[in-house]
Amino acid sequence: MTAEIAILNRSAVALAADSAVTIGNGETGKVFNSVDKLFQCINGQPVGLMVYGSAAFMGIPIETVVKLFRSSNRAKPQPTIKAYRVAFMEFLANDLPMSDFDQQREYAGIASGLIPELDRAALKEAVRLKGADIEAGELKDILPDIFDQIVQQFIDDYETHEDCDSMAKLDRDALVTALNEMLSADRWGWEIKAGELNENRIHKLAEAISLVIVKRPLMGAVTGIVIAGFGVDEIFPSLESVQLCGCYLGTLKVRVEHEIDIGREGANALITPFAQSEMVDRFIDGVDPRYQDFANGHVVQNLHTLRKKLIEDAAGGDEVERKRLDDLSADVVKEISKSWLSDSDQFLHDNFRKDVLETVSSMPKSDLASMAESLVNLTSTKRRVSAERETVGGPADVAVISKGDGFIWIRRKHYFKPELNPRYFVDNRMPSMQSGDRNE
Repeated sequence: MTAEIAILNRSAVALAADSAVTIGNGETGKVFNSVDKLFQCINGQPVGLMVYGSAAFMGIPIETVVKLFRSSNRAKPQPTIKAYRVAFMEFLANDLPMSDFDQQREYAGIASGLIPELDRAALKEAVRLKGADIEAGELKDILPDIFDQIVQQFIDDYETHEDCDSMAKLDRDALVTALNEMLSADRWGWEIKAGELNENRIHKLAEAISLVIVKRPLMGAVTGIVIAGFGVDEIFPSLESVQLCGCYLGTLKVRVEHEIDIGREGANALITPFAQSEMVDRFIDGVDPRYQDFANGHVVQNLHTLRKKLIEDAAGGDEVERKRLDDLSADVVKEISKSWLSDSDQFLHDNFRKDVLETVSSMPKSDLASMAESLVNLTSTKRRVSAERETVGGPADVAVISKGDGFIWIRRKHYFKPELNPRYFVDNRMPSMQSGDRNE
């Protein structure tokens, strides 16, 4: 996991990211505290890029992806941060070197989750129809037909769902053809209890997988991308963040999370955490968001309980009166609940959030950097002293981006000793410094 934060005011953006990455899942997972998550997006431009979530995109390490983008033809000055985000997305969709195997592996990852799910559903339905004591021979005879019915039902149900916004223009027929090829390939070793994957069944499964890709929200290995700083035409900073989980026939499956402008029609300052954000939320709002959700839910639930008891006492056995009071009180409780939630959030804003943001709005650049680093370290400390796994940790990388000074590293780790690698700095730093860029 990850703790990252962006702090923006009218003069600068401070970005900070921890260094932890988790390899594997559950008790066997291993945490390393040396990964890079914060980068200068384009040499010579006041734009930074942070990554969180999955450490790879389409099987390519995300650090490699960022540096390939930096050396591509799309890495050129853009008028706005939004335009930088669009350029990066276009690079991922069109320019990232991917083989047919890379694409099939992405499809296979989705299929390996869906096919066993459908297989289990067919087995469960067979047991429901014939009983738990069904004989193996009878089960083998009826399971293929039930499996095909389950797949068709899945297709019929999913066809009624809306397409994800980013996938609306994807060529479904071409996608089904590609999925057919993947399912027919021997290398993936598909096995189902319902028999063989014959040609007709493969086509139906390809249809089902295509619907998951096109209609199901982000799933599997999700990568978060945060781009912040100043476009050429911008005098105040902006931030754009997206989450993405694959590229299918040149179409990214992506969801835009944040589109932030500072000092225009929006706020003068913002603190935006990414990934593990609970400690930052506590600091800003004065309360853990999980406790706030519990308290709000408890209040609303008790209002409904009170309503039902009052109706019971007032109406007794009169069903007509009970129905009238139920309809009347439901709207009242809904209005009170809405007012409570709104007032609660307003209280947090007026008594906690507002004071912090007013201070941040006039902070100098050095203090923005210190605050960003402190908030990342606060999350790391919480993980270290609690029973939770230390999925946030390692040294925090910190950068400040301003219109005048560009992208400035405040704190940055290296996996090597700088004094032993002077060629690295000559090769990577000096040419960019001569062109006006102070950073790699």
